[in-house]
Amino acid sequence: MEISKNVLFRMLDEMAVARLALETITGRVDAMPIVFARVNDRIVSPIDEKPKKKATISRLSNINANPDVMVLLDNYSSDWSLLWWIRMNCFARVVTENDEIWESGVKSLLQKYPQYQNVGLFKGAVPTMIEFKWHKVRAWAYSGEKGIDQWLEGDKNC
Repeated sequence: MEISKNVLFRMLDEMAVARLALETITGRVDAMPIVFARVNDRIVSPIDEKPKKKATISRLSNINANPDVMVLLDNYSSDWSLLWWIRMNCFARVVTENDEIWESGVKSLLQKYPQYQNVGLFKGAVPTMIEFKWHKVRAWAYSGEKGIDQWLEGDKNC
């Protein structure tokens, strides 16, 4: 199913979490939830101060080794007419403070997530974000684009 650019942008602005799938350096598939914000036709995700399992963030080295990743937005509901997903094939890259997208990325993240008033937006000595530029978008919804529109206009907790 194709979705309009307007609907995609609205979804990216409304969704609080996405799933990032990538290939590890050893060739295995890894997936994790991410927070993100849209900056025009890209999204950014910070390496923030939420607790991490390891001091080194493996997703950064994995992206540097293979920048071809997938970002998934989805909704599950016991009312299956509200089921939908949007899958974005992206090129990812690690960005730091000198990058052109930095200021707008920080601003978008702070606007979207009030939690960053209490949790640091960046972890470590070098503030870091991941930028995602999508090149292919696929979507599915039980009720077609109408189902996605229903989610946008209704209860986000379904």
